[in-house]
Amino acid sequence: MARTYLKPQSPQGFGKFSPSFSSDKAYARFQSKAHNTILKNPHRKSERPQPRNHPLPLRIKQIKMSTSASPSTKRTRPITDVGNHPTKHRRVSSDPIIGSCIRERPARCSSEPPATGLEGCGILEDVSSKCNPTPITKDDKDHYLRRAKNFSHNWANRRKRHLAKKVRSDWSGMPSSAQQGMKNLTGVLCYRHSLFQAILHCPQVAHWLRTYHSEESCLVDKQTSCTACQLRTVIQAYWSGKPAELTKALENINKVFKTNGWSQSGQADPDEQLTWLIGQMREQLPQQIYAYLDAFINFSLNSSTSCTKCGHVSTNFGETEGVLSVELLPRINGDLSKYLNKYFSYSVEGYKCDECKETSDNRRSRLISHSPDIVILQMMRFDPMGRKDKHPVPFSSTLDLNAYRTSTNKANSTYSLAAVVQHSGGTGGGHYRCVARGKDQSWNIFDDARVIRGKESLALDPGSKGKNWTPYLLFFQRERK
Repeated sequence: MARTYLKPQSPQGFGKFSPSFSSDKAYARFQSKAHNTILKNPHRKSERPQPRNHPLPLRIKQIKMSTSASPSTKRTRPITDVGNHPTKHRRVSSDPIIGSCIRERPARCSSEPPATGLEGCGILEDVSSKCNPTPITKDDKDHYLRRAKNFSHNWANRRKRHLAKKVRSDWSGMPSSAQQGMKNLTGVLCYRHSLFQAILHCPQVAHWLRTYHSEESCLVDKQTSCTACQLRTVIQAYWSGKPAELTKALENINKVFKTNGWSQSGQADPDEQLTWLIGQMREQLPQQIYAYLDAFINFSLNSSTSCTKCGHVSTNFGETEGVLSVELLPRINGDLSKYLNKYFSYSVEGYKCDECKETSDNRRSRLISHSPDIVILQMMRFDPMGRKDKHPVPFSSTLDLNAYRTSTNKANSTYSLAAVVQHSGGTGGGHYRCVARGKDQSWNIFDDARVIRGKESLALDPGSKGKNWTPYLLFFQRERK
């Protein structure tokens, strides 16, 4: 029976279409098209409807073909991937899973190498049985171990450089008007006070203690015995500009030093005091806090020793060096840079080679793999017998160590003079003082409680004849660009 449709005749109503067989065919076509059309998302431009009869994946197709096969093996037709060459014929087993995915291989001959433990994971399936692995020699193993150690050492140096950059080195909170002297409480503490003056004029130390070792974060059982806490108190009292607070802080830190084992009751060496102080902070502070100090105050050196007999080179990575101790004997005609050349390259007597086991005099060279932000140089003026060497050694206000860097050390190693600890007298009795530069770039002489305005020439005085003061410790700070 034909369908009837409404048609507009007038504004008042609708009339009916006359029945026709062509209208029935059009309605049937519309109905079938409406059921088969896939709705599209108008917001997605590149969406294509997927056909209903989508071909099965390659592996599933092979499995279906293998299941219909007889128990005996048969050959399948070549399967061609898009963009690749036709693959080889695959021999399918009666097993529907194994037979469709694994090719048959010839049996291994009895002369093949022993099992390596990798056969079951499929890594060695495409390796020919005729290929024998190259045996690892002792030299190959040593070379690999050296490379692994070098990589680990380079990563540690990059971490040190990152930590050192996080500690500020500006003069904020350290006004020049607050600079003051330190009262010699016992009459023999000039070695300590001159060292404190040099440390206080390296701003990075003060920022490290203020930022990373506050009073709330101290983990020592008794904060009154914490060396770092007492040093932070001295720094705060010094830059506050109040002499009474500074004197009280110096009295407290003197008691703490005795409590922690500093047994020097008389005159002592500022270099020994500095070494002891850093050792105390390394023992008392958490590793993640001390790592900042280690990053901006200690060197990391690589030393290489060449054997003159067999040519073997023995290398040690990551030797930590805090103070560069420069020997003044034998004499060298030149300034401090000539003595530094001898420090970074010198002869070793009676060295036994690890390779040939021969003992001879060999050459050892040092290279800087990590350059700290603060460099401390010691002129070794006192011999083991206690005698003082007053030989003048000229030096400049700029220290350039770029020539002694390793190839992986890209940090700028140019430094400016910040402070000098000078000594007068001999082994029987002497006195220490400090010449340091402040925030306003002016130089001052700190002689216990006295502060005298000075010039840069006083800090650069090499200890000429007729003068009592000779430079002993030099403090340099990195020039940040």
